Amino acid sequence: MSDEPKLSERSLHKFENVRIIIKDENKTCFQGELNIGEDWFCLLSEIDPSNSLRVNAKDLLLHAICQRDEHCEKPSIYCQVQGESDEDQYETIYIVPEESSQVEKIFETFCDLVRRTPVPLTDEEGSDGEWYGNVPWSVGNCDSEQFEDAEETDTQL
Repeated sequence: MSDEPKLSERSLHKFENVRIIIKDENKTCFQGELNIGEDWFCLLSEIDPSNSLRVNAKDLLLHAICQRDEHCEKPSIYCQVQGESDEDQYETIYIVPEESSQVEKIFETFCDLVRRTPVPLTDEEGSDGEWYGNVPWSVGNCDSEQFEDAEETDTQL
């Protein structure tokens, strides 16, 4: 996560009337707005600005559409972001728009954010310069012969 948002940074997308649920020890929850910039997103609290948080895109580890679960009763965006310390590997955030019809639009906006800010792969020996997200394989060009030795199982629904 990052420092306070800078007013000079231009927001590319703004979603108002969203509920933010941060699954932390305090179970922080506030009403506010979501702003998405070129390489960051910011959750702004309407009532208490100290609850607001800014996340750099490189710290967004996972985002998905969540129809509902024990933490959130409405469709939402489920996010995992890089934790503040070594003990907290990641933090879980739910972004719940007042209008459920906005969930897909917010998800697509997060997808665009991730595409704009690829994260370089690194390892102990150094990186060959490849970027996470620019993987040389995809479902479209998957070689089915590589799975020839896999065991087949019968699954019943």
